[in-house]
Amino acid sequence: MSDHNDMMMDLFRSEVESHAESLTTALLALEQDATATDRIDGMMRAAHSVKGAARIVQIEPAVQVSHVMEDCFVAAQRGEIILRPSGIDVLLKGVDMLSQISAESRHDNPNWGHLQPRIDQLVHSLEQVRAGQEPSDVSVAAPAKSEPTPPQAEPVPAKTSAVEIHSQAIEVRNDPVEETRETEPENPIATIQFPAHLNANSAESVRQELVASISRSGVKVINLDLSATTDMDAIGLAFIDAIAKHTTSNPSVSVSITSASPAIERVIQCLDAKRLMAMRS
Repeated sequence: MSDHNDMMMDLFRSEVESHAESLTTALLALEQDATATDRIDGMMRAAHSVKGAARIVQIEPAVQVSHVMEDCFVAAQRGEIILRPSGIDVLLKGVDMLSQISAESRHDNPNWGHLQPRIDQLVHSLEQVRAGQEPSDVSVAAPAKSEPTPPQAEPVPAKTSAVEIHSQAIEVRNDPVEETRETEPENPIATIQFPAHLNANSAESVRQELVASISRSGVKVINLDLSATTDMDAIGLAFIDAIAKHTTSNPSVSVSITSASPAIERVIQCLDAKRLMAMRS
């Protein structure tokens, strides 16, 4: 796996781990109090964020689950359905499945095949929730051990994705990119300006800039400029930490923090000292 893919996988796992906790908390609160509909908007954004991260690293099982979960939250937000306890239970199992997929992605050769039957069943139940129907019984518990699955063939690398951003909602299209890279001048340094508020929504666009910068021919150093950033939530902090983890273990592309406001200096001090030091220029 390339260093670029390693970084994106780290960010995908960070996204799942962070959002799994917030989704579980919000779903349990909604189960206890059906009037707590103010939480639905946040759950919708969380599912959308996980879906975007899964698309970047091309983990289709995670895309499937997070996409239909997002559809459920959108329908609930529009008042088309009411999330009843049975539906909330299925959505919680969706969160559990995303965590299992994230754990599987840590293997050198992830095998999604043994998860797919349960994913298909889960997606079907989530689609029933989206339609306002009583969902079928579904389980995401790990199955009994069976005959080992033959190792999967190495996947064929996909062509570079083209990105469109509309009102902070990021969709990745697998349209072929014109072969013009040969004419682009090489620049070994790329600088990414972070937004004033680093949260689940804005981290999506920053991640896309990272993908583009790492993919650009000749780039060896990526500077993260946090001088304009005045606030970050837990997702933003997890995002910075995931980049730091990758930086210390994958030195082929150097990623460093060039500047940060005093407020953010205080926030990021809670990161692991060695990883943070490696990112400071």
